[in-house]
Amino acid sequence: MENCPGDVPGDSTAPLLPPRPRAGRPALSESRREAVRLEIALATVRLFQDKGIQATSAGEVAHSLGISTRTLWRYFPTKESFVRPLLTHSFDRLLAHLRNWPADRPLAEALDEVGASVGSGLRHVRTVVRMTRTEPALRSVWLGVADGFSHALADVVAERDGVAADSLVAGVRASALGGAMVAAVEHWAWEEPSAEGATLVEVIREAVELAGAGLYGERESGNLR
Repeated sequence: MENCPGDVPGDSTAPLLPPRPRAGRPALSESRREAVRLEIALATVRLFQDKGIQATSAGEVAHSLGISTRTLWRYFPTKESFVRPLLTHSFDRLLAHLRNWPADRPLAEALDEVGASVGSGLRHVRTVVRMTRTEPALRSVWLGVADGFSHALADVVAERDGVAADSLVAGVRASALGGAMVAAVEHWAWEEPSAEGATLVEVIREAVELAGAGLYGERESGNLR
């Protein structure tokens, strides 16, 4: 693992990172910072795939983006964490949908909409998750993302079920739902991609049903379609 001394959907290789702001220049907006983080993640996963994690240096990632290594370290603490935005991007999109999803509509519909909007970016997620099987430092990043997702789900479940976010009810339901989704992502990623293979949304649906967890609690458990 490389430690530092001191996080744009898409697949473009053209450098989009802005130069370091000069004195008096306004700071980047949070949305722009997120786009920069994701661009770094995309460049990193390509290099990890081509050269391997150990053989890829932070300097090579920075060079591929036309920035300095010092600039790179301002966004991330370790080399392995460069890919974190790829892992959080889909989870964040799912959480946004779940937070705003009408209480009288089934979870399956929310999953369908998320699946349609993520698109080709999922192939990068698959690549990274597959790498976590043999790279402990990368697996640590993945498990941290999964844990954060489960904690965020507790707030969503609490609001929909009308209970406290720190209640046992919210914690158990969020853990069951989040754990099922994380297990689904791993199962989907570790399968060999094929034209006949199940989509990620289909695997998540099945996993959630197997866990018996739904956003509406017991009254709709196992009936997500």
